Amino acid sequence: MADDMDCKRPINNAFSRQKWGTIAWHSMSNWDAMSIQMVWFASDARRANAAKLYSTFVGTDPDSFQSSKVPTPPIPNLSAASGNVGDRTYSVTVQPSRVDLVVQRANDVGSDLPDLLSNPDQIILELASKAALIGAELSSVSRLALVTTLYRPTDSHAAANEIVAGMVGLELPRSDVTDLAFQVNARVPLDSTSGVVVNRFLKFGVAAFHSVTFDFANQAIANRNVETFGANLVVDVNIVPHFQPLTPELQSQIWTKLADETAVVRSTGTLGSLWHA
Repeated sequence: MADDMDCKRPINNAFSRQKWGTIAWHSMSNWDAMSIQMVWFASDARRANAAKLYSTFVGTDPDSFQSSKVPTPPIPNLSAASGNVGDRTYSVTVQPSRVDLVVQRANDVGSDLPDLLSNPDQIILELASKAALIGAELSSVSRLALVTTLYRPTDSHAAANEIVAGMVGLELPRSDVTDLAFQVNARVPLDSTSGVVVNRFLKFGVAAFHSVTFDFANQAIANRNVETFGANLVVDVNIVPHFQPLTPELQSQIWTKLADETAVVRSTGTLGSLWHA
């Protein structure tokens, strides 16, 4: 996230089986999502319980829950809950000053390709419409964030490089480079009266996945090692920390704005989406 506050969480391998042909780089409207994350920053977050928040938001009890009275740097969570509902996995984590909700496609065991969330714009609108269920459990929310990781599978690392270069307007003499990445943030006001400022932080890059087969029966690793590549874009839309706690009405307005900005970036997929009309 912008301002050196990275709210991305570890994500499960999720892959798409769709075969991609030649698609124009300037549109990401057909790109699916590896994960969608919502974050509430609140000084009283430590009082929240991940299992309760999960049940309140999802409507069912979590499949797993764990808590810790003393979080450590490697595991900063006070509590965490997760579960599968249909073809989605929902994860809620509580830290001393934030609550995270991450939605992913449920893992398909045995697949070498990532499973992705299709129609992410629709899912984001669904999540935003229920955001108040978690916001109501926190009384000192000062910042909100919506982070969407979009992904397009490619046949090779070079092909992923070409897509990323095209999205940022970069001409590569050769496409066999490594570690290609580009990030930028552009701010806009939420409206003309609230004083809330919205960060629109984009990070373009190339993702590589390795699939290794484990033979649990013989306690060995098989010789099968599959490597796949894809272009990805992290769309981190969030607000600059607010000095006063955000009212429920303002939170609702912000979530709508974050969802709208994410949809615009996905439909365009280039740096120009930061300066759309």
